[in-house]
Amino acid sequence: MTKSVSTNDEAAVDDMVNHLRELGHCKFGLVNGPATHAVVHRRRKGFLSALAKSGMDVTAVQEARPVRSPSSPAFRPALIS
Repeated sequence: MTKSVSTNDEAAVDDMVNHLRELGHCKFGLVNGPATHAVVHRRRKGFLSALAKSGMDVTAVQEARPVRSPSSPAFRPALIS
């Protein structure tokens, strides 16, 4: 039998959003990895769920392919707004 330890990605992202909301943050972005990884889907699901539970608008969520640099055009709209 193989033993392993893993995280509850959905709950972790939910906790993160709740903590940041308590600190007064009201704009959120999720920089995630390649869609081929299961953890990416769990994090996204937790992120959207946490935003919805807190009554935040989730229609503005944008997705882009992974990039290596924060100066990439994919990041600019999120950084400017």
